[in-house]
Amino acid sequence: MRWGGQWRMPTRSEMEELTSRCTWTAETLNGVRGYRVRAANGNSIFLPAAGYQNGDAPAEVGEGGFYWSGSLNREMTSAAYNLNFRGYDADWSANRAYGFSVRAVR
Repeated sequence: MRWGGQWRMPTRSEMEELTSRCTWTAETLNGVRGYRVRAANGNSIFLPAAGYQNGDAPAEVGEGGFYWSGSLNREMTSAAYNLNFRGYDADWSANRAYGFSVRAVR
């Protein structure tokens, strides 16, 4: 997806950095459950536990978070890599038909 300007999808490598070099803390922000992800330099982002959409059915809302990267799985072209709260693993890929969240970066 292209938003224009400097906005873009994060890469698999950037998501791996979140899992390997940042501290994750469960947090509720404005009544929304999720994780505060904090880098060594003190910068942080909040990732809501937005769950995902599987067809017509929302799943894991308030419990899990699934965020797409812009990196496709070259061995299975119907899949892309994502970051998820099931172990903060950016090496996991899923079928792109799932309604995962997108967190644009610049």
